Amino acid sequence: MVGVALAFCAGTALSRGGPLWSAALLLLLALLRPRLPFHRPGAPWTALILVALAGALHAVYGWTATVPGGADQEGSRGTAEVAVATAGGARDGGGASDSGPAAPTELRPRLRAAALARVERAFPTESPMVEALILAERRGLDREVRNAFIRTGAAHLLAISGFHVGVLAGWIILLLRIVGLTRGRAALGAALVVWSYIALLGFPTSAVRAGLLLSGAAAGRIRGRPVHPLGAWGLALLVVAFFDPALVTRPGAQLSFAGALGLILWAEPWTRGLQRVLGGDHLRDRPGRTTSAVLSALAASAAAQVATLPMAVWHFQRVAVLALPATLLATPLVSLALPGAFLGLAAQELGLPGATLLCGGVEALLWATRGLMEGMGGWDPGWFLGRTSVALATGAGAGAWLLTRGWARRDVRVAWSGVAVVSALLAAPWAETAVRPRALEIRVLDVGQGDAIAVGTPAGRWILVDTGAGSGERLARGLVAHGIRRLELLVLTHPDLDHMGAAAELMDHLPVRAVADGGSLRGTDAYRGLVAAARQGGVPWRALHRGAAWEMDGVRFRVLHPSADGAAAEPNDRSVVLQVTWGEFDVLLTGDISVEVERDLVPHLRPVEVLKVAHHGSRTSTGGPFLTAVRPEISVISVGRGNRFGHPALEVLGRLGAAGVTVARTDLQGTIVIRGRRDGTHTMHAPDGEGD
Repeated sequence: MVGVALAFCAGTALSRGGPLWSAALLLLLALLRPRLPFHRPGAPWTALILVALAGALHAVYGWTATVPGGADQEGSRGTAEVAVATAGGARDGGGASDSGPAAPTELRPRLRAAALARVERAFPTESPMVEALILAERRGLDREVRNAFIRTGAAHLLAISGFHVGVLAGWIILLLRIVGLTRGRAALGAALVVWSYIALLGFPTSAVRAGLLLSGAAAGRIRGRPVHPLGAWGLALLVVAFFDPALVTRPGAQLSFAGALGLILWAEPWTRGLQRVLGGDHLRDRPGRTTSAVLSALAASAAAQVATLPMAVWHFQRVAVLALPATLLATPLVSLALPGAFLGLAAQELGLPGATLLCGGVEALLWATRGLMEGMGGWDPGWFLGRTSVALATGAGAGAWLLTRGWARRDVRVAWSGVAVVSALLAAPWAETAVRPRALEIRVLDVGQGDAIAVGTPAGRWILVDTGAGSGERLARGLVAHGIRRLELLVLTHPDLDHMGAAAELMDHLPVRAVADGGSLRGTDAYRGLVAAARQGGVPWRALHRGAAWEMDGVRFRVLHPSADGAAAEPNDRSVVLQVTWGEFDVLLTGDISVEVERDLVPHLRPVEVLKVAHHGSRTSTGGPFLTAVRPEISVISVGRGNRFGHPALEVLGRLGAAGVTVARTDLQGTIVIRGRRDGTHTMHAPDGEGD
C-alpha cells in the first residue's frame, strides 16, 4: 500500500512536468530503495546521482536525449485511450506505448511496412488484431473493437507492453533450451532477440522497461548472481529517465512502471495468501500445478491492477470494473496467439506445410478474444472517479496502513486500509464541495474546433452549454476530472456537429437530468441519435426562447435569443444566447450568432464581465456596436489549433484589442477557467497553459 501511495504521489507530480519530476522521482527511489541489479538493500547513491544529473539537465537546459521511437501510430489520443485500460489490471501495467520521435533511419519503416504486408497475407480475417498485437499498429482496428477492449480494461493486450515482451522472451528461452543451450545463454539469446524486436517497434517505453529487466536477469544468469527485483526495476526506471526525462511524465510510462512494481511487491505474497485462504495448509504446501497457475495469474492481475489504479484513474478518471475477469479470461488466449502469430509468419515465409492451418488457429484465438471482450464490454457500468476522490482514497488507505502497522496483524491492516479507501471515496464529493470557494465558475473546455462550456453554481451544480464534436466518453472523463459528476442541464445552442456532436455519447457516460435547445430541428444522424438517447434514458427535453429564465443556487439564467416566432435561414443565427448572472458578475454565451443577430440583441444587452466570442472568432461576428453594448473585460474564444477556417479572424482580434478586452483562447491556453464573485470581481487561469 505504501508503494502504491508513493508511486501515485510521484505520478501526480511528474504529470506537471518541469523540475518537479526529478524531485518526485528522487523521493520515490529513496523511499522504495531500488538498488542497482546485483545490490542488496542499501542506499542507492549512484542511482540518485544519475537521476539528479538528468533532472538538472532537463530542468535547466530543456535537454532530452530522446530514445528513438515512433511506435504509436495514432498520436497522443490513441496512447491515452490504451493507457486507460491499465486501470483495470494489466499484467504489467504497461498499456500504452510512449515513445519519442521517429528514428532517423529509413530501415525501420521499411521493415515495418514489409511486416504489415506479410501479416495481411497470412491473417486475412484478423490482420488488424495481429498488427496491433505484434507491431503496435492500431489504425486498422475497428472502433467498436477498440472500445470493447478499453471498457473491459484489457486494451493493454493489444498494445506493445512488458506482457508481450515477456511472452516472446519466454517462448524464445524455451526453444533455445530445447536445442541444448544453458539457462544463461538461452536468457542472453532471448534478450538479443527481444532488443531487435523493440528496435523494430521504435523503443516503446513499456517494452524498453521489460527489455532492461530481461537483460538484467540474463546478466545475473551468466554471472551466477541473483538479480534483486527492486534493483532491476530501479535501474530500468533510471535508464528511461536519464535518456528522456520527459517520458517519465507520460501516463503510459508511469502506468508501466507502477504495474511492474505491483508485480514485484505483491504477486508472490498474494499468491501465498490465496493458497492459504482457499485451501489451508494442504494447498499452501503442495498445490496442484493447475491450481497454482490459476492462483498465480489471479494474484498477478490483482497486483498490477491495484498498483496502476490510482494513477490510471487520476489521468483518465475511468475505472474498468471488469478488468480482472476480462484479463484472466483473455490472457491465455493472447498468450497462445502471440507466439502463434510469429510462428505462422515464419512458416509462411519458409513455405512449411501446415502454415495455413497454424495461421487459421491464431485467427480463431483472436476471434474468440474479440468476441469475449465485445460481450463483456456490454456489462461495463462505466464508473468514473474525479481526481479529488483518487487522491483522498489513496492517502486514506496509505494512512490507515501506516497507523495500524505497529499494533495490528497484516490482515487487519488490509481491512482497515480498505475501509479507509471506501470511506474516502464516499466522502470525496462532499469534501470537494466543502472546500470549493463560493464563486460562479465558467470552464471553457478545450474541445478543438467547437464549443463546450461548463457553468458551475456556488453550490457545485453544473450546466453544460454544447459538447463539441469529439468523443463523448473523453468529454465525460474531462468533466469528471474537473469534479463534474452530473449535469443538471445540457444546453445545445444549435444543431451543428461542432456544438452537439458528442452529446449522445456523453449521455451514455454521465447523468444528464434535462436537455434544452433553441427548437431548431435538423435531420442529421447525430441529432436523431441524441433525441433517441434522451428518449431512451427518460431525459426531458425543452425548447429555449427569448424571455425564458430560471434560477439555480442564486445564479440567474436568462435566454436572449432566439425568439419563439422568428425564423432564420442559417442554423447559426438560431443559436441560443444565454446570459448568466450572479450578483454583479455577468457572463454572455453567444453560440455562433452573426453580426445581424447581434444588432437585434443590442437593446437587450448590458455590460458583462465575460464574453464567449461568437462563432470561434469568425469575421462574421463580434461587431463594433455589439462590443460597445457589452463592454466585456474578458473574452474567450473556443477554437481549434491550426483550424482550416482561419479562426479567430484578425479583424475580430483587432476589434477586441481596440476595446481593451483581455483575450483568452483555447487553442493557445487549453481549457480556460474563470471564477466570478458576487461583487463582480473575478480570476482567470488556464490549468493546461498560461493565464493571468
